[in-house]
Amino acid sequence: MMTKKTIILAISSFMLFSSCKENTSKQTTDQQPSEQNSSSEILKLDSIELKDNTQLFANVKLDYSSNLLLFPELKDKKVLDSIYFKYEGLKNFSKEELQKAMEKEKNDYYAGLKKQNMEDKGMPESLWMTDSNMKIKSNKNGFLHIEYVMETNMGGPYSNEVFQDKVFDLNNDKKVELSDITSLSKNDIDKLLKQKATKITFKNEGSEKPLILSEELSDTNSNLTFNNFYFDEKNLYFHYSPGEIAIHALGNIIIPVTWEELNGKLKPDFQTRMKIK
Repeated sequence: MMTKKTIILAISSFMLFSSCKENTSKQTTDQQPSEQNSSSEILKLDSIELKDNTQLFANVKLDYSSNLLLFPELKDKKVLDSIYFKYEGLKNFSKEELQKAMEKEKNDYYAGLKKQNMEDKGMPESLWMTDSNMKIKSNKNGFLHIEYVMETNMGGPYSNEVFQDKVFDLNNDKKVELSDITSLSKNDIDKLLKQKATKITFKNEGSEKPLILSEELSDTNSNLTFNNFYFDEKNLYFHYSPGEIAIHALGNIIIPVTWEELNGKLKPDFQTRMKIK
């Protein structure tokens, strides 16, 4: 069985990845936006895919994969630093430099797993997996939404997933902050999300039961996090990974806030640009 330290390392290493014994690297160019975003604005893309499998321990094999999107037309360093936030200190964002960063990420990840599991003697025979990727979810009105996902399984009955969303304002070369969207305070957003969460239901054995926030989040002194958000013409969405605000079995949770609910609290420039009435 994996230790608690192993779980923490796997989750917190979201973005610590890339090759070892059977290392392969594939590249594709000029990808188009995903099918669901066929109406998106055209953005030239490239990508690097890195796959590896290794005998991590005597009885444990690890399948490793990582996918990285490249943006040849983006030149602003602040934006690129934020897009590739897991690779600190990069002086340029060429394909070659990012490939080197991916290699180091993977080697550091392997070393971390081995260090954390030195005490795990006689581990059962199992196959572990780690998959890290980034996807364009939308690219409209000059706003680029990228979703980062890391999935790990250390021989357990289910995988752990960590989601991270970032939206970039390509017209102004910056990452979008909540303060760019609404003047509503974070305390007020926190109260609004907790109220809305009690109305979210999940099917359970044929019946619907409301989402129950974890105890520490139900406490009025504990605030929700607002790191992962994105938006479209209808709503502002807050995205939480499995186990972050409710039991893991419920999966990732997305809480929508309608623009009507933020009426009078939207920033005028943002409202105009998104054509929100």
